[in-house]
Amino acid sequence: MTSIIWKNSQKANRVLFAGALVVFGFLGCGGCSSTSDTQDLPFERAAQKMTFESLWEEEFPGPITDLALAKKSGDLVVASIPDVDGGGKHLLTLLSKEGKKVFQFPSPFPVKSLDITDDGSRIFVDNYDGKLLAYDRAGTVLWTVEGGCRPIVLNSSKKILCYHDDDTKPSYAYDAFDFSGKRVGRFPIKADILALKVSDDEKWFAVGLAGGRLLVFGNPPTGDFKAEKDWRVPGEILDVSISGGEEPTLAAISIDLKKGQTLSIFEARKRAVASMRLSYHVEQVETFPTGKLVAVYGNSPRGQYIAVHSAYDGTLQWQKLESRYADYSLAIRVGEDKILAGFEQVGSAGSSSPATKSRTSKLVALDLDGKLRADLPLKTAEGAYLYSFAYSPDRSLLGVGTDDKRVQLFELKAN
Repeated sequence: MTSIIWKNSQKANRVLFAGALVVFGFLGCGGCSSTSDTQDLPFERAAQKMTFESLWEEEFPGPITDLALAKKSGDLVVASIPDVDGGGKHLLTLLSKEGKKVFQFPSPFPVKSLDITDDGSRIFVDNYDGKLLAYDRAGTVLWTVEGGCRPIVLNSSKKILCYHDDDTKPSYAYDAFDFSGKRVGRFPIKADILALKVSDDEKWFAVGLAGGRLLVFGNPPTGDFKAEKDWRVPGEILDVSISGGEEPTLAAISIDLKKGQTLSIFEARKRAVASMRLSYHVEQVETFPTGKLVAVYGNSPRGQYIAVHSAYDGTLQWQKLESRYADYSLAIRVGEDKILAGFEQVGSAGSSSPATKSRTSKLVALDLDGKLRADLPLKTAEGAYLYSFAYSPDRSLLGVGTDDKRVQLFELKAN
C-alpha cells in the first residue's frame, strides 16, 4: 500500500485528532465509464479529460468495513461484516484484478485493519482480538503475533510497519515485523501517537505525537529504521505527510483550541519552511510525490474544502469550496499529476424547494491546477454513501465503494 491507510469514514463535524488513515469501502455503478455532464461542481473543466472505466462489480452479503489494493497485481482484499437484517458472518475476501474470488472465508473476529503486498502474495490482517495475522494467496495462515496495530506493508524492505494508533496504550509508536513474523524493531513513546504516514517510495515515514511532536524516520534498504529529525508544531497534530526522494518534504496540520489550525511545512531533514494559519477547517494533508506541492482537505459545517500550497514557501496555489458539508468525510489521494477525492453535492432536482434537494456522491479527478478532469456519479442504494476508495498510481486502478455492500474496480484512463 502507498503512503496512506485511511481511518474509517467520519461524520463531518468530528475533529480528527488521530491523523487520516482511512477504511476502504465500495460502490455500485455497473457500466460506468465516462465523465458525467454535471456542470454544477465547484471546479472548472480541464482541457485534458479522463474517464473512469468500470472493470467489474461485486455485491457482498454484508457491509464492507475495510479494503486494500495491491498496487502492481491489482488484487483487492476486502473485509465485510454480517448484515444486521439477514445474519451472516465476518468475511475476508481476496478478489483478482479480473474480479474473480481467489478466496473467501469467515474471519474468526471482525477485521480492524488490513494491507496487502504490491504483488498480492501476502495479506496482513489486524483483528479486534488484538492479533496480527499473515495469509498467503491461498488463504492459509502463515503466522500470528500479538498485534493490536494497523499493518502497513513496506514492499521494498519486505517488512510490516505495525502502527499503534490512538486506540492502543501509548507504549510504542510502532512494531516492525519481517515477512516471516519476526519482530525486528519498535519505537518506545510516552505520549499518544496521533498520525503515521509512509512516503510513496517507502524511504521515509513521519509520526505525529500528542503535544505537537513530529518525528521523521528513514527506512534505508536494510530496513533499520532511524529517527532522523524531531520537530515541534503548535497545538495538537491532526495529520502528517511526507514525500519521497533524497530530500523529502514534510507537512503537518495541527490545531490549537484558541488560535485555530496551522499548516506547517518542512524540508524534513533540514529546516522549517513555512507555518500558516488556515481559514477553513481541514482534516487531511498530503505531500505530492515530487515534494513540490502540499494538498489539504477538510469537511465542516462551512463545507467541503480542498486546497494546494507550494512546498517551497507555503503560498496558496488554489482552493475550492463546496458550501454543503459531506455526510461522510472522505479522503483525498494525490499522484504526480492528479488529485482524487470523494465528493458530495446537493442538486435542486429542478426545484428550489428543500424537499426536492437530493444528495449525490461523486468521485472526482483533478489536475494540479484544481481543474476537473473526470467525475463519476455513484449509483447507490437509498441512503447509501461513497465511503472511500483505494488507488494504485502504478496501474491507475481504483477500488471504490459505498455502504450498500458493493465493491467495484475502476481504471482511470486519459482521453
